[in-house]
Amino acid sequence: MTGWTDQQLRELARCNAVRAKAMIGPWLDVDPDDHEVQWMPARWIDRVEISVLPEPLREGRICRRDLFRLADEVMTDGRDQAAEALVIGVVAWGSGKGIRSDGVLDGDPRGPWRAQRALSIPTRAEAIARVRRAVETTRQQGGRAAYAALSTGGQAKLAAMAESYFTKLIYAAGHYQTSTPPPLPLILDSNVRKALVRGKGILRHEKWTLNYAPQAYQQYLLIADTWANLWGVRADRVEYALFNFGKSLS
Repeated sequence: MTGWTDQQLRELARCNAVRAKAMIGPWLDVDPDDHEVQWMPARWIDRVEISVLPEPLREGRICRRDLFRLADEVMTDGRDQAAEALVIGVVAWGSGKGIRSDGVLDGDPRGPWRAQRALSIPTRAEAIARVRRAVETTRQQGGRAAYAALSTGGQAKLAAMAESYFTKLIYAAGHYQTSTPPPLPLILDSNVRKALVRGKGILRHEKWTLNYAPQAYQQYLLIADTWANLWGVRADRVEYALFNFGKSLS
């Protein structure tokens, strides 16, 4: 993984483009913003102050475009509430209802707990500063730098926010910003990993591995960006197609 150059990663993506499109093609025409998530605000009120969210989001539905707006507010609104709203929005969107329905778990039940810890450790003031730092780093230095900042030991590390959550924050902060250094940030979670390198994944026969490291995240972004350019779609359509394909492998 560490020895790959950007050129080699793009060549890897090009060599596997036909296979990749055959596997994830059915989802490439799906608008990622159609992925609206239902969450349950009543489960959150004892953990965080959901009143910091715009009123429509407090009704229990949230989608990607809402996250972009919340990230923009962090940069234009000096109040702490803007940073709090971004974290709550990202975690709510990522965790969904977080309850069992007919014996099946629907989402992550620890969503409210995650948001509370992210916004209170080591202190509320420092947590707010770290959220702002994460958004600024994404927009000024790009996805790899933001991944490093939000990883364990990073200057923007948020408690209880593992990769699948903090890359949602990175994505919200920078994907639709023209100033964000390419390749544009995307979400990386277990379903995307399954789609790329696990079991029946697209790159299962390749020597490349997708480790939990800033460099690996950068390499994933390069692969997705290469496919997006080849197919004439936005990179987040590639990410969402990978996500759906990965879910189908569960």
